Amino acid sequence: MLQDRPPGNLLEGKEQVIELPKDDPEAFARFQLWLSTEKLLEKKQSRTAIPWKTLIDIYVFSYIHGAPGLQNVAIDAFIDKYAASQTTPISTLSYLYDKTTETSLRRLIVDLTA
Repeated sequence: MLQDRPPGNLLEGKEQVIELPKDDPEAFARFQLWLSTEKLLEKKQSRTAIPWKTLIDIYVFSYIHGAPGLQNVAIDAFIDKYAASQTTPISTLSYLYDKTTETSLRRLIVDLTA
């Protein structure tokens, strides 16, 4: 238990490893890229090429870990993808609703489909 260890002696600090077992590896990779570039993709890649599930994973990751800037970038990519296809897979929406509470992406989806 973390409370049992004195400050500065966290196992993660000693091993230089943080375990995120419930986070999607692709979402985490996009998070790392966003930290250094404020973008989800490398140059010359289109945000519409990101799979729906990955976009939702990125949004859920940023929601859980408190990264509103990444949430905004994920929403922008979601809008681009929706504008290009005019559809959103139902399974993706179910996943979003399972993983979040009332969020701006949920409201956006309602607005887009209404």
